[in-house]
Amino acid sequence: MILYIYIAISLALDGVLSGVCGLVESWADIWIVLVLFIGLLLGILILHVIFAVVFSLFIDINRIPQSLDTFVRHFALCTLDLYLHLIRVKVHVSGMEKLPEGRFLLVSNHRTQLDPIVGLVLFRKQKVAFISKKENFKIPFGGRYIAALGCLSLDREDPRAAIKTIGDAANMIKNDIASIGIYPEGGTNRTEQTVLPLHSGSFKIAQKAGVPVVVSTIAGTRAVKKNMVIRRNHVYVDIVDIISREDTMRLRTAELADMSRELMTKNLEKYEKLDRP
Repeated sequence: MILYIYIAISLALDGVLSGVCGLVESWADIWIVLVLFIGLLLGILILHVIFAVVFSLFIDINRIPQSLDTFVRHFALCTLDLYLHLIRVKVHVSGMEKLPEGRFLLVSNHRTQLDPIVGLVLFRKQKVAFISKKENFKIPFGGRYIAALGCLSLDREDPRAAIKTIGDAANMIKNDIASIGIYPEGGTNRTEQTVLPLHSGSFKIAQKAGVPVVVSTIAGTRAVKKNMVIRRNHVYVDIVDIISREDTMRLRTAELADMSRELMTKNLEKYEKLDRP
């Protein structure tokens, strides 16, 4: 959406400047208008990046946001949406009508680092915050926005810290701050397996918070890196099924993990040729 706003602003400025400065005297001068438009659009995009970098310096990354209705979150999501448009990613989603009312735990397979970007933008209305490895929070400038989006840091090497993260995630759900998204494969799947075994501990978040589990899949992001900008990339996100709150509380976490993996694997069969490693 923001890209179209920037295009409209560039077109308006282009028209004003061309008229005021008398840049076009004949059809042969139309190239001047086109070059000016491209220059204006690039200039606006550069200003957006500069503002994002400067603004990130004022973000406090050491506290969990008590609300996701903030300017910084909306700006970050607009920036991510802009990024997806610039690299020509078209997201196709199905099953959104299955989403439960209220908070939930979202689980999905994990193909590439682009997955959470797609998830954050797609589930912006549901205020989904993802659990991300602690290394991502050290990304220059970007790590600060990850924190501002409500995402939680996970230290895979420290079991105590991981347990605390699970508790923090459950509290965010119970306090109606956000729904939580997690990739229970434990990392990016770079193997030939459709879905890696899921870490059952991830499902403790849903049990502690007393919410349903939304099982989803993502496909197509592996092709984005090699096709970036060159051609449009199609990414598919499916809400496969919902494990009710009652079933979530009744079943063991290992059973929830097995059930979710089976649902993901079956749904991803139709994308087998699309998302080969």
